[in-house]
Amino acid sequence: MVFAHGLCGPSEKYSNSLSRLASWGFLVLASLEQGDCGVMNVNHPFATLGNLFQLPLEFGNAVNFSSMADDIRSNLNYLASRSDVDSDRLALMGHSMGGGMVVDVASELAVEQSNIVKAVVAIAPWNGVQPTPSSIVRNLNVPVLIFCSMADALCPCSGEVQLSDTQAIFTNNVSPVIPLLFGPQADPDWNGGAMAIFRESKDAILMNVNQVSHFTIAGIDNGDDMQNFADWAHAETGLNFNRPDRPYSDIPTIEYAVAFLNQFLDLDVEAGQYFLDQSSSDSRLVDVVRSK
Repeated sequence: MVFAHGLCGPSEKYSNSLSRLASWGFLVLASLEQGDCGVMNVNHPFATLGNLFQLPLEFGNAVNFSSMADDIRSNLNYLASRSDVDSDRLALMGHSMGGGMVVDVASELAVEQSNIVKAVVAIAPWNGVQPTPSSIVRNLNVPVLIFCSMADALCPCSGEVQLSDTQAIFTNNVSPVIPLLFGPQADPDWNGGAMAIFRESKDAILMNVNQVSHFTIAGIDNGDDMQNFADWAHAETGLNFNRPDRPYSDIPTIEYAVAFLNQFLDLDVEAGQYFLDQSSSDSRLVDVVRSK
């Protein structure tokens, strides 16, 4: 499996979740490229002031969609070349920017008549990457599992971004600056969000996870590892990532991702399908919808 991280999100921050995947027998490759946005640390501004002129260059590299797409393709080809990997059972998984990019790459490979990717898992996918995932996912002929949450302030299932930033005593919603950061084509509801990707998909499952943030949705167990990631991101950027009041302990995302891969990569079809069938009665999920 090739994993693609989120914008400004170093892959090592996902190590616990990816290790859990690996414990199920998956060889997981996560790139270290594009993990640094060069953002100003709002708690220690003078420590990063010397990098001021490098910030636009580093952010531009981190948000370079073509570079991430090329990296995902390269990693797929590398895994396919390994003797210890079943090249007929390759999958893509991504979170946030990476979630949108794995949909893009798999869709583009389908247009090129490549069948290297057999399944896609998109966690809180950013439907603001280019090309817009919802505009090309119709080309994809393999199953897609999409996780999202309406409690996610950055990439909700649908609706406008609710994230705020903090500069000294001022707190403002980030929506007005989205076109400045990502271009005039970017809008505050990310072109319909994860729900738009689902609606345009031929074969997809969407799981709306109850009361998780943009980070904890990608976590395991009680989500502490990804909450630490969110706290780190806040310290680096000043963005106020929300902490939804979750009425349960274990985050279900990786559990269902494994079940999905077991079924659609023909690893343990019966067990995978059985676990997925239980999702409709799982109180940790607000809703589970299937495209067919």
